[in-house]
Amino acid sequence: MAFLHGKSTFVLLNGYNITGYLDKIETPLTADNAETSCFGNSDKSFVPGLRDATLSGEGLYDASASAIDEIFNTILAGANSGNNIMWIPGGNTIGNYGYAMNMIQTLYNAIGTKDDAVRIGIAGHSSTGRERVKLLHAHGSEASTGQSAGQNLLAAGSAGGSAYLFVTTITGTLDVIIQHSNTGAFAGEEATLCTFTQNTGIGHERLTFAGTVNQYVRAKWTIGTGPATFAVAVCKD
Repeated sequence: MAFLHGKSTFVLLNGYNITGYLDKIETPLTADNAETSCFGNSDKSFVPGLRDATLSGEGLYDASASAIDEIFNTILAGANSGNNIMWIPGGNTIGNYGYAMNMIQTLYNAIGTKDDAVRIGIAGHSSTGRERVKLLHAHGSEASTGQSAGQNLLAAGSAGGSAYLFVTTITGTLDVIIQHSNTGAFAGEEATLCTFTQNTGIGHERLTFAGTVNQYVRAKWTIGTGPATFAVAVCKD
């Protein structure tokens, strides 16, 4: 067993690191069910329905430039579609598992009381579900082209998956791909699993891929000019 303390939780939203503003986050995944009980049954019976992924969180208010209040008000004032959020309970370390989702922001609230710091509440709703992701590149700066260490997904899959890229600072260009391998050697036998859109500014992307996902994966990046700060994660369906 390897239990975790919540203090290590790390959170990225779109092109921002919002870890330092939040003190609570949850992304429950629920499923509807429809009753199919009929006369003569002694016990109720059900069939599964649609799944439902939501987000809620709480934290501290900050109205500084590019801080939490501006971030969430900008999202609500804009198209408010295709927002990506990822949180890693074990902290910002390569190989850690966490959760990510593509969502519509449904709530941002600033809460003031006479005996506490001003707080915020956030909420979101996803049409693509909550995804369990593995961190392939911990959020951090890279000044030159390179690749991460291979990560073991424990088994290959055949149902495709998804991947997330979060870019929080950049001065030039950043191109990122995810590679997969049967052996984990990454010595020429690897293949490209997915390719993110080139980044020239802060941003984020969720993409999906179909077919086989081999057991070992890694992130590989090309830096045009100057450093970039980013994180990469993958989900095997």
